[in-house]
This record gives sequence, C-alpha cells and structure tokens, in this order.
Amino acid sequence: MVEETIARYMRDGKFYVLPRKQKNRLEVFQYIYQHLQQHAQEFTEPELNERIKEVYEDFATMRRYLVDYKYLIRDCLLYTSDAAD
Repeated sequence: MVEETIARYMRDGKFYVLPRKQKNRLEVFQYIYQHLQQHAQEFTEPELNERIKEVYEDFATMRRYLVDYKYLIRDCLLYTSDAAD
C-alpha cells in the first residue's frame, strides 16, 4: 500500500507533486527521511539540499516540512536525521 502511494507521486525517480491527504504526505516524508538516512545522520544545509534534490526538486520546501514534522532537527546550520527514530 505504501509503495503504491509513493509510486503515484513519483516520476523518473523524483516526486513531482506532494499529496494533499495528510496520511499520504506523511508516507512521502518518511520515504525521503529514509533516503536521507542511507547517506548520513548529520548534514550541513548544502549537503541536505543536494540529497533532497535527488528525490524532490523544491528542496527548501521539503527541508522545512522535514523539520516541521520532526523528521529532522535543525541546530544552527547542522541538520540531524535521528529526530524521527
């Protein structure tokens, strides 16, 4: 079921739009969070932007969502991905 939700909003390996429904949106955020964790636990802002751009073009909006929904913790200019664990 989650795979179907993810696939519905992806094109050529990137999300092209965010779901309107909160439940589906959270599944997308979780997918991106897992993508980030494959690379590192801590990121500088430029590093994080590059990793997010691999799966979603509007990295600034996605970075804000990930912080707002507690998937990432922002401490000065360092982002930690262990927030959702």
